[in-house]
Amino acid sequence: MEVKIATESDKNLWDEVINNSKDSTIFHTWKWLKIMEKYSQKKFITNIPQSHLYPLIVSEKNEVVGVIPLYLYRNFWGKWIHSPPLHVECLYLGPIFKNFETLKPRERYHNFFRFQTILHDFLTENLGVNSIKIRSSTGFEDPRGFQWSGYKIEPRFTYFLDLKRDKEEIYKNFQKRLRNYLRGNERVGIEIEEGSHENLEPILLLMKEKERIDAPLEFIHEAFNSFYPHNVRIFIAKHNDNFLSGLLVTIFKNKVSSWIGTPGVSFKGVYPNEFLFWHLIQWSMDQGMEYFEIMGADDLSLVPFKNKWNAEIRRSYLAKWMSPGFHRINSLYSLIRQKDLT
Repeated sequence: MEVKIATESDKNLWDEVINNSKDSTIFHTWKWLKIMEKYSQKKFITNIPQSHLYPLIVSEKNEVVGVIPLYLYRNFWGKWIHSPPLHVECLYLGPIFKNFETLKPRERYHNFFRFQTILHDFLTENLGVNSIKIRSSTGFEDPRGFQWSGYKIEPRFTYFLDLKRDKEEIYKNFQKRLRNYLRGNERVGIEIEEGSHENLEPILLLMKEKERIDAPLEFIHEAFNSFYPHNVRIFIAKHNDNFLSGLLVTIFKNKVSSWIGTPGVSFKGVYPNEFLFWHLIQWSMDQGMEYFEIMGADDLSLVPFKNKWNAEIRRSYLAKWMSPGFHRINSLYSLIRQKDLT
């Protein structure tokens, strides 16, 4: 296998791989990757290095095996690789493989291992990286190659609600208390409607106030403007024309994903976010989508809200590696931070 750093001349090839893989996301597309590169930074004491996108294409016999977008941060302390990049509201990224579902299991797992091994060698030997963190999207099923190369592997989770059923069946499977909330909308009169760019700022300000996002607002505005309306939409909950809550969703292939929004708010004892989600689930079904993703199942504080929809858990993996020397430096840095906080 050979590794190549993709350039602008390869973007059509890159997006062809992304569009034809069942496990890829909107975050893997060339345009979204470049916007994240523009805004992602890594804070390290007083130094804030900017990210540099390394979109790698792995090929064998002139055939693309897979791709992986990586972001390099560097300063005088060392070099870090992250996928996804930092501080741009991207939960996962990682490798995407071409046509792997057509391969026999033994061929697929063999290629997984070779891909991960050659990737690690490229990052450590060619780029001289000291620290690597890669979180895959769902569908990446075999992280053993990373583990055998000395990575620490941690499972991560998100929720997928299967929409390939009728609405009544989906509704009946919701938590009973949730169904009571949804029926309460007839009494309270909360309205859900699709919004536009002018509704973006109120959502982001609420999310910032509750410390639920740390991305630059300029990044979210640019991503929204670049992908609206085909791949990003915004929905808001209001009462008598007063804004209550809102949610940005991404739309890619057969899936709608909750991306940014639904800050915890209540109105007359009723929670508008429940109405917002139910509206979006029905809207997604009307658009012919097969899944509604409730992003992020790793935050314990959000589990009570997200679990009530009776969605299935999907697993991804976080692979972490650090060189021995850099591990000592990182431990010293962590010790200094602890002393500063006490």
